[in-house]
Amino acid sequence: MSAKSNPTVYNIETEAFSGPLQLLLELIEKEELAITDVSLGAVTGSYLKHFEGGEVSSEHLADFLVVATWLLYLKSRELLPDIKAEEEEGAEGLAGQLRLYQIFMEAAKGIEEGYRMAASVHGRPKAVLPPPPAPVWPEGLVPSSLESAFQGLLNILRPFLALRETSMERVRSVGERMEELRAMIGTRARLAWRDLTAGAKSKMEVVVSFLALLELVKQRAVQTKQARAFQDILIDRL
Repeated sequence: MSAKSNPTVYNIETEAFSGPLQLLLELIEKEELAITDVSLGAVTGSYLKHFEGGEVSSEHLADFLVVATWLLYLKSRELLPDIKAEEEEGAEGLAGQLRLYQIFMEAAKGIEEGYRMAASVHGRPKAVLPPPPAPVWPEGLVPSSLESAFQGLLNILRPFLALRETSMERVRSVGERMEELRAMIGTRARLAWRDLTAGAKSKMEVVVSFLALLELVKQRAVQTKQARAFQDILIDRL
């Protein structure tokens, strides 16, 4: 990638080195290039010449200061080999801070790029639906005609909607009818079926009496006899 295609990458032209500034720092750190052979003045001059005639952003200037400060630190160690331990520890702390700053700068670039890409993403616009069609009413429709049509419909349905008023008669239960039959058979040794149903007011009472009789036969309280089909049933007490 050329320096012109990426303004953060610029070449340094000195007698001892020619190439990107970041590469110069890496070579010195790997001891593949002696720091004493590098002129910091030439490095600074080459940097300023690269941006000559144009505005230098604060980001590019901060990148250069990080690298240049690190180069200055390395060169001071070479020129002052008798540096004290405290000063060396302080220099190492400075170097760590410079490296940490460089890491933060790279992370900031990544975050900025992420925001830039997110800003370029657009959601699908909300679909605009056409308005619903207006209702089409039959010609000549007026409120009075609607009322008369509705009234005619009610007249047709009125017979089906009317509820018949009926009185609910109380029907004795099978248990109650069994007690009545026990009392009757207790006073008379034999009864006829017609005697049990003579006073019935409805078919339901006849059915209840028949079920009560079957239950008494089941409990072996009475026995029944019928000479021929369709003749009266005789009920004897056991």
